[in-house]
Amino acid sequence: WEGPGSLKLFLAEIRRKTAEGREEDEVPDFEEDEDAVRLSTIHAAKGLEFPVVILGALSRGGRKEPRGFRADRVRGHSALIFPGFRTYSAFREVSGSGRPPMTFERWEREKMKAEERRLLYVAATRAKDRLFLIEGSRGMGSDLLDALREGISACAAAGEEVCTLTGLPGRRVRLAEPPGDGSFGGEILRVPVASPLPPEAAPAEARALPPPPRALPEADAAPEPPPLPPPEPVTLAELYDRSRGKRFGEKVHRVLEAYPPLSSPWPPAGAVLPLEWEEGEAGRWERIVAAVRSSPLYRELRTARLKGTELPLLGFHAGRTTEERADLVVCREPGLAGGGEHWIVDYKTGPRERELEEQYLPKLRDYCSILAGAWSVPVRGFLWYVETGESVEVS
Repeated sequence: WEGPGSLKLFLAEIRRKTAEGREEDEVPDFEEDEDAVRLSTIHAAKGLEFPVVILGALSRGGRKEPRGFRADRVRGHSALIFPGFRTYSAFREVSGSGRPPMTFERWEREKMKAEERRLLYVAATRAKDRLFLIEGSRGMGSDLLDALREGISACAAAGEEVCTLTGLPGRRVRLAEPPGDGSFGGEILRVPVASPLPPEAAPAEARALPPPPRALPEADAAPEPPPLPPPEPVTLAELYDRSRGKRFGEKVHRVLEAYPPLSSPWPPAGAVLPLEWEEGEAGRWERIVAAVRSSPLYRELRTARLKGTELPLLGFHAGRTTEERADLVVCREPGLAGGGEHWIVDYKTGPRERELEEQYLPKLRDYCSILAGAWSVPVRGFLWYVETGESVEVS
């Protein structure tokens, strides 16, 4: 009851995770420019993308053997397989898919290896700019590592190069030839590391990673943004509070998308919110409702006609496209020639902070420019701090 691994500690851990309101393998959200590392399983990373992905310790995953009850419904075979015990059906021969006949147990093993290859593909394609595959210094290998080595063994040598991360020499292998349309073929730099690297092992010019290759000519590229200031350290409690605040903001946007603040009363009578509030959020939402109802901007919006919520906006700058979404777009004077004046409203939760506001305003101006050019109408933009009722018009 009191010792390590006790029922009491287990229940306390379950209560803590329940109170946090997130899944076992879910990690807190990070800000876009925050200097942080996200740890994830391959399965949890499906559908996500990151600028840099590191697959670590590939030599320690192990080679999984079929265990327990194994069934292949397509071929109508099944077997019980345990160490030192197998039912007779585990030795039945299975044929098909252009392969020589093999036992059902080996067939199941081959299926598991194929799944590991698919997992390696999923993990590798999460990276947008750079992918690092780390074998690890210890371990008996794994199906993931076997799949990687098997793929590399069929590649052509492409010369030598110094690794920008470690400063050590390595050999390049070419996975695919450039297709000839200006995009890049695939290459891997294999770097043997015989001993642990000292903290300053790489030369100074190598420790700073070069920018990723560009498919567009440099002349068409946008100017490089100024370097970001060094990140400020945060505690885990602060990181969790940020994550909760971000989730609450997303919920507010979902409600405002479902029920735009154009009606009177607002929210409409009998409105069912498309979510559930966590502890303390319901009271915060009621304060938002009161602030919106008393806001001068809300009084103006009640006479407007809805044009769209979460409206997609596609911008084109310096040869690159960007896709954004406008929280709310309305037409203020629909009876006028040309469709009248349009307003874009960008919702913000939390208090008004001047430093952040300076970052919001250029993006809102961009929204107005895109919409004015697409629809040939006059457009005004507003930042709306829904928790205080304040609104700011872009100039």
